[in-house]
Amino acid sequence: MKYIAFFSVFLTTMLSAQLSKFSDRDLYEMGKVWGLIKYYHPAVSQGKIDWDAVLLQSLKDGPKSGAGEMMVQWLATADQGKFEGLAKNDNGCDSITLRNFDISWIGKLKKVAPESKKRLLNIVTEPKNVGSFYSNPIENSIRFSSSNEKVYDKFSAEIKMLELFRIWNAIEYFYPYKYLLDHGWDDVLKKYIPVFRSIRNEQDYRSAVMRLAAELQDTHVGIENTFQYDVVGKLSSPFIFQIVDGKVLVTGIKDEAKMKKANLEVGDLITKINGRSILKSMDDKSGYFAYSNDAVKLREAYSYLFSSEEPAMVLEGIK
Repeated sequence: MKYIAFFSVFLTTMLSAQLSKFSDRDLYEMGKVWGLIKYYHPAVSQGKIDWDAVLLQSLKDGPKSGAGEMMVQWLATADQGKFEGLAKNDNGCDSITLRNFDISWIGKLKKVAPESKKRLLNIVTEPKNVGSFYSNPIENSIRFSSSNEKVYDKFSAEIKMLELFRIWNAIEYFYPYKYLLDHGWDDVLKKYIPVFRSIRNEQDYRSAVMRLAAELQDTHVGIENTFQYDVVGKLSSPFIFQIVDGKVLVTGIKDEAKMKKANLEVGDLITKINGRSILKSMDDKSGYFAYSNDAVKLREAYSYLFSSEEPAMVLEGIK
């Protein structure tokens, strides 16, 4: 047992140390620059360079002369890549479409030299030979495509940070309702860099992805093949219920023996779960699923309100 405990601590420490060479600010700027080059640079957007591999190697090696110099090297690597000359595809954008488009952050980069900022601006403002390796152009629009994105079975700190960058940039460049969010999408990247940095296992990862998806505040957002109950809890209530005026009304029985043991009956009104009001208990779980209004928040609560890893809860209410 001592050996297993030692190995577990050692593994956790190693995962924690992988990204310690970078500050949160480093990773924030790296994520934005990496995504811009991915979608706009001719060689990278045409799939001529394994852009995932460039980032993973940078995260593994750490900055030799600072994060800014490392991003300059990214540009050099991209510029050295071969690409095909493509016919110009003029997908015009009106002012409504462009409300999501903001490249002012390039001028605010702290880690990148002025000449590199000019190069990044030029890639965006005068796009040429931009490919569709990561997109699906159709008439009068360009849509996100994940068909060429790699799937990683290996678990590492670098891969998890890569996946944060991939998710964030896909929303940054392709999500049409980004302007409707209650918070800035830049702030979401800043918020989740330390979250993804602290991931230690697959359950941490599932939790982080669920919370990140919930930031979109979109009822249509869903996560396929995600073990949500590994995060919010695999156990649930032995009864069927409705939520009425911020309270839980027991309306049916799923496990009669457990109901009897808990002295619960159909018609009981539950006002608190483990000392917290029903609305507070809903808020505890609401950060794990996306919703655009209170009606959806209430609907989702039926799935998660009583989810737990603990075999017992303390319920208060009225019989």
